[in-house]
Amino acid sequence: MKVYCLSGDPNQPCLVVKFKNTTIMLDCALGLTSALAFLPVPLVYSARLASLPVWKPKESSVPPEIKAACQELRDCAGEPFVDGISEFSVPETGLLDLAQVDVILLSNYKCMLALPFITEYIAFKGSVFATEPTLQTGRQFMEELVHFTERRPKAKIPNRWKNPELFKYLPQHFRDLIKNSADWRQCYSMQNVKSSLARVQMVNFGEKLVI
Repeated sequence: MKVYCLSGDPNQPCLVVKFKNTTIMLDCALGLTSALAFLPVPLVYSARLASLPVWKPKESSVPPEIKAACQELRDCAGEPFVDGISEFSVPETGLLDLAQVDVILLSNYKCMLALPFITEYIAFKGSVFATEPTLQTGRQFMEELVHFTERRPKAKIPNRWKNPELFKYLPQHFRDLIKNSADWRQCYSMQNVKSSLARVQMVNFGEKLVI
């Protein structure tokens, strides 16, 4: 038997167990703390947020590519924030081929928010099981997450702020927050949510399944 951990956060679990000829994924949580690196999304227009100045490093002399990357950061109370659509930390995809997963078991609504990234973005052909409370509550959270990100439309998606050379100019706490930003993904669409949850088969508490 082999066990793979696809999440770096113990509070956002995603484990894959390979036993004989069966591969089972236990939960597929989505890392939401990455949203703290981005400007807040106001419910109504905020002139203050819209007029925030570009964040500048303390160093007086920086390379041109660093200055260009800083154009995608805004200074709010002396702290840098990415001026763009929020991105999220998804389960690791490089350890094994997730298309080979036979079954996904979802334990609760908090640990299923990355499900569309598994079922809709790769050639996943397996089965997904969850209880009805988990499915319905998870659906509400997913739809709310899509609405949250779609409130901030951007004509141009920033990506220069992910330049590793910029990191050494950033405050340590912000650097720690975005150190894995190369693997972050933008949120799925509402259609992805509908297609993904249509795959979920509901089970009862205590029900036994033969996989």
